[in-house]
Amino acid sequence: MIIKKEDIKDPFVSPLGFKVYEMIGQGDEPIKAKNFSFIHITMPQNKSSSIHFHKETEELHYVISGEGEWIVDGTSHKLVKGMAISLPLNKHHQVKNIGKTDLEFIEFASPGWTESDYFEV
Repeated sequence: MIIKKEDIKDPFVSPLGFKVYEMIGQGDEPIKAKNFSFIHITMPQNKSSSIHFHKETEELHYVISGEGEWIVDGTSHKLVKGMAISLPLNKHHQVKNIGKTDLEFIEFASPGWTESDYFEV
């Protein structure tokens, strides 16, 4: 099955202001997957995620556009278009948009992302 971001008519909008287009995953997405999630995230300027970690889910983030800062266990990493970062289990991490435009990135999560494996610090 083929899907476009535009096929997600009602993306999740986080309390922190970014849009989450879970294109493939375990929830209500058009395409279901048992072992992974594929998510397109748009984070407005000056926004960030909370500091959190996952006990079961590994993540890979790939920047499509914008400029972001990934803080992993206290170490800062600046990423721009075409760069990726791996987020292993139990690593405290946070994503910040530090650019002048929206930060857009793809999140690949394995196994598929679930709210029950999201632990704020």
